[in-house]
Amino acid sequence: GAAAALFTTGTARAEHQMNWNWGDRFHYDSEGKDLYSAQEFTFDIFGTYSKGKEKFNDTFDKTLRHGDFGGGIGVNYFITRNFGIGTDAFAGDNGGDFVDAVSASAILRLPIDVAHLAPYVFAGGGRQFDGPDSWNLHVGVGLEFRLSSYTGIFIDGRHVFHVSDKSSDYALIRSGLRFAF
Repeated sequence: GAAAALFTTGTARAEHQMNWNWGDRFHYDSEGKDLYSAQEFTFDIFGTYSKGKEKFNDTFDKTLRHGDFGGGIGVNYFITRNFGIGTDAFAGDNGGDFVDAVSASAILRLPIDVAHLAPYVFAGGGRQFDGPDSWNLHVGVGLEFRLSSYTGIFIDGRHVFHVSDKSSDYALIRSGLRFAF
């Protein structure tokens, strides 16, 4: 999936000059023009927190004790300014498999350039490797803050529904950096 996204990004944005200067990535763009664009490829690096839930309503339980911290990476490709696809993988600090799960998502974002914000919703499916080895579905919401058109900070949360074993559902919170190319 990542290779296909890279190939598509390279051909779709052939006329766009890629900015590989990392010094330009960490400055605040006060004008806030064109922060979120169509045919945009992004790379995510993030920390995670996951907590097992027996049913969807438990996701909104106020207690977050006894969960697992971890980290992960992801890639996204926005076909239009508002619609994209993405994939990610994460590993929790739980002593199990190196990669706990991989997932793919369809993403709908609503950029507000003047505020440097883009709330988004996403849904998709994936494969769980640690714990019950099974397929799963997920839904989630998130918010991204762009410093510039190249760098953002994001946080999102999702509820993961296991297809075969409902008692293994869990909530996942991700927070990290997003680099646009």
